[in-house]
Amino acid sequence: MFANLYNVFKIPSSIPTCDLYLRNSCYDLIRQPFLFYSRPITQLGANVFTCGKHVVVMRRDAQAIIEAVLRKPDGRLTYVIDDDIEAGLRDETLAKSYKNQLNKFYHAQYKKLIGAAETIVVSSEALRVKFSTSSKVLRIDPYWSETFPDSSHFDQVLDGKQALRVGSLSSFTHAEDQEFVDGVIMELLERNTSMRFVLAYAEVRDRKLMSHPRVQILPNLVWSEYRKVVRKMKINLCIYYNNQGPFNKARSHNKFIEHAVAGGVGLYSDDWAHAGLVKNFTNGFLLPPIKEVWVKRILEANNDIGKIRDMYNKSIYDCREINKAYFQRKIWKEHLDI
Repeated sequence: MFANLYNVFKIPSSIPTCDLYLRNSCYDLIRQPFLFYSRPITQLGANVFTCGKHVVVMRRDAQAIIEAVLRKPDGRLTYVIDDDIEAGLRDETLAKSYKNQLNKFYHAQYKKLIGAAETIVVSSEALRVKFSTSSKVLRIDPYWSETFPDSSHFDQVLDGKQALRVGSLSSFTHAEDQEFVDGVIMELLERNTSMRFVLAYAEVRDRKLMSHPRVQILPNLVWSEYRKVVRKMKINLCIYYNNQGPFNKARSHNKFIEHAVAGGVGLYSDDWAHAGLVKNFTNGFLLPPIKEVWVKRILEANNDIGKIRDMYNKSIYDCREINKAYFQRKIWKEHLDI
């Protein structure tokens, strides 16, 4: 019944911004659409909420809902944004298809919401600095409500029951980032005959990867379905290479937690904006932008699974220290006067 009502009102599915920065931590405070019980926060659309005179928009929603929000004369608008949209529009290296999406979003919703917002909630220090001179700004870090898997999938590799599984869980807004990672994976496929790969790509550009028997390419999934899949992946290593231009630099530390949810130890660019979370060779790897270095590190990891298992356990511990619902709930309850 509720699914049909969502279709009638053309309410889209919730997006990562909505879950990671509000719903996961405050689910018990939210009254869902079309349900009649009292909770302080009411959900109006997939990504729009009200609480008293406060209206909270999580990045975007159906155009009709956003227009209704902007017409609300007494609403105290809080806008949550987790990307530097202007930086993306200026970035000549951004994938053309993604840049077109950003451009449409900028003109249809973003520009109007930023202009109308009383408070802007951001997901990184770069975004906090960007908006701090012109608006009231709150910084909120992502929160995953999923349970981190134990390290038993590493024991299966140690016992020879399963090959090492390496994942890349990036949508790749920059084609050059994807080309780098694809090059690493192709080299590993040639040099190792057992290693397997799981790719959560928005678009696969290398046809050799598409047809390789040891490469699993996940279909494009809506966010709610991806969450179900990622917590069952139990991969061992996660590759996260990205250039540190203004657009990528403004992103959150979300991947550090997401990799632990997927069961893997992360390999990160050594100039990643959140590299401070990574203790090299302890809870992850920091690597320079040299393909051969990434290939060598993964091959070495495959020969020392016990060490990688210990690193995964350490990464879980460190993720639990930063991935706490309490941090978000405290900020939202104070801001929304709950």
